[in-house]
Amino acid sequence: MKRFLLILMVCVATLELVSCVGVKKMSERRLLEMPDEEFVVWSNGENVGFKLKSTGKVVIPQIYSYAENFKEGLALVTLEGKSGFIDKTGEVVIPFRKERFWSFCDGMALMGNRGAKGYIDRQGNVIVPKKYDDAFDFREGLGQVRSREGVGFIDKSGNEVIPLKFTVSAGFRDGVAAVAVTRKDDTSKIVCEWGCIDKTGEYVIDPGKYDMVGFCSEGLIEVYKSAKDGSRKCGFVDKSGKEVIPLIYDNTMGFSDGLAAVAINGKCGYIDKTGELVIHPKYDTRLMSGFRDGLARVELNGKIGYIDKSGNEVIPIKYDWIEYYSYEGIVAVTLDGKQGFVDRRGVEVIPLKYDAVRFFSDGLACVKKDGKRGYINPRGRLVIPMIYDEAGDFFMGVATVKKDGDSFYINTKGKKVKDIEDDNIEVDFEF
Repeated sequence: MKRFLLILMVCVATLELVSCVGVKKMSERRLLEMPDEEFVVWSNGENVGFKLKSTGKVVIPQIYSYAENFKEGLALVTLEGKSGFIDKTGEVVIPFRKERFWSFCDGMALMGNRGAKGYIDRQGNVIVPKKYDDAFDFREGLGQVRSREGVGFIDKSGNEVIPLKFTVSAGFRDGVAAVAVTRKDDTSKIVCEWGCIDKTGEYVIDPGKYDMVGFCSEGLIEVYKSAKDGSRKCGFVDKSGKEVIPLIYDNTMGFSDGLAAVAINGKCGYIDKTGELVIHPKYDTRLMSGFRDGLARVELNGKIGYIDKSGNEVIPIKYDWIEYYSYEGIVAVTLDGKQGFVDRRGVEVIPLKYDAVRFFSDGLACVKKDGKRGYINPRGRLVIPMIYDEAGDFFMGVATVKKDGDSFYINTKGKKVKDIEDDNIEVDFEF
């Protein structure tokens, strides 16, 4: 009987252990399947870890002195002066070492410093030794590198597939890259000739055909050329180099949401990919901006608002200033010296009652009124009282504030987490 009970207890314990391991594995699998954006770098005032954006739960302990956001499933972290990469369960994937790394992009990560850069792969293998004077993130399967010979491109095996013969390049976008070479003209003056190449290194726009070649956006490339009167005119060519939108504009911006901002006769309007003007040029050119999520910021007679792709006013063109970026669909606005926030419908969701506001970070925005600062949430509720003489934006869960001459860090609950005792630390308050 005793032996039976002992065997039963062992079986139950084994089942519990297996169950715990199974739950842990399932939990880890769920973490690994979550998108990179769900993980937020979070500080306790001393070190950083990661929390989930949706729940606020800390899932990777705050043990690192530095961390960057997850990219392609891996996060760059620093511990005891060494850098490495972890996955979304906190498991070390690329061991820590005395090396400077950049986050992964297109399956490769930069390493080294200016004057000696190379690349590693996702297993931490050195694919390209630190032999280049400068290097940039891989994009579309190619990495842009620079040596004394010039600028060129390598593949993910480290082969120089496009010779290092250019003076400068803007990198590949949509299969093409703007490049420039320099030469001396007949008067020994150095001239810069722009062109555009494909991934084989062949020119799709011959060097010198245009004064300047811009980025490719939504399949069309911005080009610029001097007119007979000395002015610069802009238009677009396709990826074969064929001119599809004449060079008649004083300025252009790349295509986004199917439209491009153009300036002509001192006014800004919008064209589609056939070159047809779909929004007549009537806006001021000072704030030329492209469409994003169906809206574009415009200025008319010194007042600013947002329009949709049909040219309808969505956020009334009445404000003295509107920030370009937004947080959860709301954007900061200024009118008659007061600031607040409006949503994408133009509704003033947070009244314009503050002397100044900052953008939202970590779910809170710093606001100023009557010389004091505090923090509000996106619903406009004051969650950290207006008691500070100076205050900065939240970053990784902490913000720097100053009260009665003392500077210290607070968390998103408004709780003091650490004094700033080092007199050599320069505190930069935004307003």
